[in-house]
Amino acid sequence: MRMRILLVFIFMWTGLGKSLIAQLIFKQTLDSTSMFIGDQQVLTQKSTSLEFQVDPLAYVDTISWMEILEKGRWEQLSDKSYERRIRFTVFDSGQYLIPAFRVYYKNDSAVSNPLQLDVSFVPDSLQQLRPIKDIIETEAPDYIPYYLIGGILVLLGMLFLLYLFFKADSITPGSIEYRVRETALQKALKKLEDLSTQKLWQRGEVKLYYDHLTDILRRYVSEAFYLPAMESTTAELMEKMQHSELDFKHLEEFKTILKEIDLVKFANLHLELNKHQNHLDFVRLFIESNDFLGRILDMQNKNTFEKILGVEMSAQFENPKEEVPANLLELFGPYGQRDLILISNMVQKNYFTLPAQWVQLHERQVGQLSRWHRSIVDQTKHPTLRVMLILLALPFIVVFLPFLLIMAFWKKERLIQSGIFGISKQHKLILNYKEL
Repeated sequence: MRMRILLVFIFMWTGLGKSLIAQLIFKQTLDSTSMFIGDQQVLTQKSTSLEFQVDPLAYVDTISWMEILEKGRWEQLSDKSYERRIRFTVFDSGQYLIPAFRVYYKNDSAVSNPLQLDVSFVPDSLQQLRPIKDIIETEAPDYIPYYLIGGILVLLGMLFLLYLFFKADSITPGSIEYRVRETALQKALKKLEDLSTQKLWQRGEVKLYYDHLTDILRRYVSEAFYLPAMESTTAELMEKMQHSELDFKHLEEFKTILKEIDLVKFANLHLELNKHQNHLDFVRLFIESNDFLGRILDMQNKNTFEKILGVEMSAQFENPKEEVPANLLELFGPYGQRDLILISNMVQKNYFTLPAQWVQLHERQVGQLSRWHRSIVDQTKHPTLRVMLILLALPFIVVFLPFLLIMAFWKKERLIQSGIFGISKQHKLILNYKEL
């Protein structure tokens, strides 16, 4: 009987010990129970276990008056418990309470302890209320320099636009860079000089040397005498040259050398070394001796405005005998005619009649500002009213000029460029080669 009582006592004592040992503890402390507004304070949380169902920080984070600055980390202490330091501040005065809340662990729970905190203003060094100060008037910022700079910029912009409007489509012939077409002779001589400096036959590349030499010769005949030399055989070319009614010099020697070159290229004929240079010298002699024939044909076949448009329409140009650029020749065809309107002296309209495709190309080249100018001029027929409208529109155009620049860049359009045609001082048409 005594043994049973002893066993029951031991069992109850062991269970009570385990219960005491397993009991979970969670508590919080403050560094101080009072602080000033804006000061920093530390809330220390201690727990005997970290097996939380919900982190206790979630409860603290819901406190509206507390601004958490640093959440901190749980660290293990020497007594096997855990500690976390939460740094916070408060931005309003008063008495605040950190209420007790239940912390849930995996197999148990614990209740935290409540904490009181007094927050007060920083004390005034005078220890008394200060009187309300009078309103002190401060000097307003001086905007006059900014207005002055803005006005100068607008004025400069207006002067620039006035210059463009006065200039409009007028072109000074001396400012145009005329394109000088390289003659067939100049091209051939230049290529012969390049071929000589390459020293191909000296390096044993005889066939390549004659390939280049015949190409230079055939291109010259094709461009200078308007014969299909590039696509013709030697026999066909000689026949066309003999029936061309042109009095070629050195024609028989030309025929002999071409046949000899063909044998080198296609039959592996080996020539004496001095003949390689002699052949190049003869080609130079042939093209120089017959160049006068090429110049005569060039004059006959030159596509001038007078030849393409006729005497009446070409009379609109400053130089009717000027050669028509290749891109305009490509657009010339049975597309009819259109009026081209160009502006001079800011408001004066000048009317010309040209092939429709040429006028369309010109209008595509015109910039946005030129289109605005034309639109203003088209508003009225009276020159004085046109001037007034332009002067009234100038400030608005200057203000919107940056926007126009952005739009022109965005749409990949031009802003101030004129088209491919302009007006000379004699009010004649002149080509603007910069836009071609």
